[in-house]
Amino acid sequence: MFGIRFIKVRPTDYVILYRKGKIRAEGTGLSFFYYAPSANVVIVPAASGDSPFIFKETTVDYQEINIQGQFTYRVLQPTKLAGLLDFAVDVHGRYTGDGSEKLPVRLTNVIQVTIREKLSAMDLRTALKSGSDLVTHVKARVKDNESLAALGIEIVDFAILKISPTPEMSRALEASARETLLKEADEAIYVRRNLGVEQERKIKENELQTQIAIEEKNRKIREEQMNIEIAVQEKKS
Repeated sequence: MFGIRFIKVRPTDYVILYRKGKIRAEGTGLSFFYYAPSANVVIVPAASGDSPFIFKETTVDYQEINIQGQFTYRVLQPTKLAGLLDFAVDVHGRYTGDGSEKLPVRLTNVIQVTIREKLSAMDLRTALKSGSDLVTHVKARVKDNESLAALGIEIVDFAILKISPTPEMSRALEASARETLLKEADEAIYVRRNLGVEQERKIKENELQTQIAIEEKNRKIREEQMNIEIAVQEKKS
């Protein structure tokens, strides 16, 4: 009535009341009456927020990959952020500014540029296995990032969920992996057959040695028998 409005925000929201270009009230979870025709109300989310991302990058061997993940951010300086992005709301507390839409985009751009620093020196095969290295790199770099500091934002957590090549390259890599596995299988069969042949050769050699030993023993027995017979005949004569 008569332009007097009441607003109450959640404990996780930071509200700022502007009148004549100056801050008249600010804080989290506040509630107050204000004169709408001469005031502007801004609400900046103070709770941590999750933002998914997916973008394309190119490896050093000119192969395109898709990087999909998620980051969690938190607003450390709501007043600074409100001065850079539009978080204005109407008398019903609904956003009229585009700050809530632009903020994840800006943060995603920072993440993408940071990932590109590391990825630009990797070939396709290395990049597809570099998830943990990229996560470590991004977490270390965003701590002192000037763009984030200017926004009053902190990246609380960061994760890469998937790194994938184009469908055509994926099929090519699958074919290459399949050929490698088949080659390894053929080599295993070859080794196994050679081992079988070698074992069979050893068995035959053992059988031959055994047969030779038996023949040698029989020969000695025959010679002994012959010597005995000759000795008996000599005694008789």
